[in-house]
Amino acid sequence: EMSAGMQQAFSGKFDKEELARLSKNAGNTDEQIKALLTAEQKAAYPNYQQEEAAYNARMAANNELTSLQAAVGLTPDQEDRAFAALYQANFNQLSGQAKPPTGGQAEVMQWTLDQKAKALEPILSAPQMASYQQQQAIQIKLAKDIWSKMQGAGGSK
Repeated sequence: EMSAGMQQAFSGKFDKEELARLSKNAGNTDEQIKALLTAEQKAAYPNYQQEEAAYNARMAANNELTSLQAAVGLTPDQEDRAFAALYQANFNQLSGQAKPPTGGQAEVMQWTLDQKAKALEPILSAPQMASYQQQQAIQIKLAKDIWSKMQGAGGSK
């Protein structure tokens, strides 16, 4: 569903009805996976989910650190501390330890960026933090513009 939505957004041919159909037909992926597992595999599944969250948190933190370094310039000490902070913020969200507010995608994205800004605040200097927050504002604006266009789109286009 998400992949189809992204493809539609990038192609400029957004079809709400198709995405709604895909979402309805997808069902609960976690339950579908568990239904295929043996009892032993089901017992190990929570550990797998934690390992997957840790892996994805590392990947996201690496990507974000690269962007952060390009945007604000970090000292080696700041790099290590920023990676740890970004990893923890990502892991908390991916593992369900931190729950975003219920609401639209823009609210969830804003909450996520706010969590990362809070984590980075003790690490970045005031000018670096201002630069980082400007970068976040641009990301939010771009995402809101895309979501607004998607919401304004009718059926098939």
